[in-house]
Amino acid sequence: MAGAFGSAATPFIGTVALLAAMIFHVLAFAAPYWSTTESDGNYGLWRRARCRIEGSTDCYRYNMHWSVADWLNAVRGLECLTIIFWSVPLMILPVYIYVALGLHYRCLLGSCCVSVLVGSICNIIGAIIYGIQIATDDVMRLGWCLIICIIGGGLGFVSFIILLIATFNRPDFSIDRHYPSGFYVDPDRNKLYAVGVINDNFETLSVKSAQSNPPAGLVVVPQ
Repeated sequence: MAGAFGSAATPFIGTVALLAAMIFHVLAFAAPYWSTTESDGNYGLWRRARCRIEGSTDCYRYNMHWSVADWLNAVRGLECLTIIFWSVPLMILPVYIYVALGLHYRCLLGSCCVSVLVGSICNIIGAIIYGIQIATDDVMRLGWCLIICIIGGGLGFVSFIILLIATFNRPDFSIDRHYPSGFYVDPDRNKLYAVGVINDNFETLSVKSAQSNPPAGLVVVPQ
């Protein structure tokens, strides 16, 4: 993994964990199986599902009435916030993974960490509220969607920890990893150069950044 993605390996693993968390969360978010009853069928955050005969595939689903309990609206809002806070890093991180072959933006990674953490907290709080409400009901039982939602929240926390490690663990970049893209990046000075001629003597950027000029043999154009 590290050989394939270099300095972007750790953010890549965190992104994969976050993507898995989002898949679990969206599955639970949309499915009508958060709770179940013997007489009225299954309930989700937005829809109900009911089968004519227990165990039959002859089932139908329909939207819940607009007037629901305040606690259910709170759970809906929290789970919606989870999708919002997780969607932002999922859009940014794939782009960063490509750029991270030569840069280390601690501020960007830190912002993604905070977004993932807030989304995970919203996920777990919503699941806790729903679980407590159903547990105090004598008729309703917990469904499998709540478990899937909690698994998604757990993966979200795993993604947060991995991205946090990536935020504070600045890699030692190797110049030869950047040349195939046609650019030279100095992570210490946060500058991007277009590469015209490549020198065969490669050194790590931690050594090159200590020099006042770009590496010998480069024709550079500041971007």
